[in-house]
Amino acid sequence: MILAGDIGGTKTVLSLLSKDADGVLSCLKEQSYASQQFAEFDDILTDFIPKLAPIKSACLGIAGPVVDQRCQTTNLPWLLDAELLKLKLGITQVKLLNDLEAMALGMLHLPEHELLELNPNAKTQTGNYAVIAAGTGLGEALLYWDGQQHHAIATEGGHTDFAAQNNLQIQLLDFLSKQYPEHVSYERILSGIGFSHLYDFLCELKIA
Repeated sequence: MILAGDIGGTKTVLSLLSKDADGVLSCLKEQSYASQQFAEFDDILTDFIPKLAPIKSACLGIAGPVVDQRCQTTNLPWLLDAELLKLKLGITQVKLLNDLEAMALGMLHLPEHELLELNPNAKTQTGNYAVIAAGTGLGEALLYWDGQQHHAIATEGGHTDFAAQNNLQIQLLDFLSKQYPEHVSYERILSGIGFSHLYDFLCELKIA
């Protein structure tokens, strides 16, 4: 069996998958957890995995930068380490990915009916893609086309400085700078908490 997971600041979803002789995956079990109710990821893992489950490999997408197969999650006090997970699971194959890197790779396998074309007049072409996902935070990744295949690149672009482009956005930057004097990132605007900031800002301007 394969353990797959999506570890986010709001929820963590784990799945157990089996693979048949043709390489087709089937989901045997899936469960969602409220991430902030757990002190560490191991607590979720212990609850999810049945005793003696014959897991052969694991791959986890995590909301945070993955460096040398270790990740300190961005919006949780969790530290995940692939080597420690190998020991806990008793397996030799554990892969940690940034969650948007994992999402970008998954997008390459979406069926046609799950895609929505925003600009039907655009020329269809194979090339580079940007992947953006607003949730607890703001995730961004790239799909780089090398001429033969795509490669997913994690960016942590949601943490870059918010660059105001007009007077209204300058007012928004000033408003957010009072709460975040050291750094106002795009994640402070386009995310779960960001939408709340936008509402408060518009209320202050008596627009909302």
